[in-house]
Amino acid sequence: MAWRFQSGTTLSAALSAIFFYLSRYPTVYILLVTEIRDTFSGLNIKSGAQLSSCKYLRACIDETLRMSPPFLATFWREPYLDHTEPFVVDVHVIPPGTIAGVNPDCVMHNEEYFSDPFVFRQERWLTSEEGSSGTSKKSKTSPPFG
Repeated sequence: MAWRFQSGTTLSAALSAIFFYLSRYPTVYILLVTEIRDTFSGLNIKSGAQLSSCKYLRACIDETLRMSPPFLATFWREPYLDHTEPFVVDVHVIPPGTIAGVNPDCVMHNEEYFSDPFVFRQERWLTSEEGSSGTSKKSKTSPPFG
């Protein structure tokens, strides 16, 4: 029974966010509905290859998770034990043994990874803005994409 409460907050946050963005972008909503209706007959929506073929749906989900990550925890990382050299983040030297973390919301809204980071643009997931490496660069920015 506990699993329902543990996953419920993130699931409800993600669903609320996608419905929010679809209500704000009617063209996106129409394109998404068209894709789903063209892919499935009636209410017979099932998981599997048919659902996986809905690229526009996936792009909308990925962009929603980027714009409004349903988790606010910092992602902490410990250095490898054999790593004795300090590493540099921007101009800051991080000494060996220091645990470092990053907030996913800061990464998701960083122009280094996403142009127009505060704009809901689901098409960024359909084609690569920076060539073939752009999509893989985006996919490495957060657990929902990697």
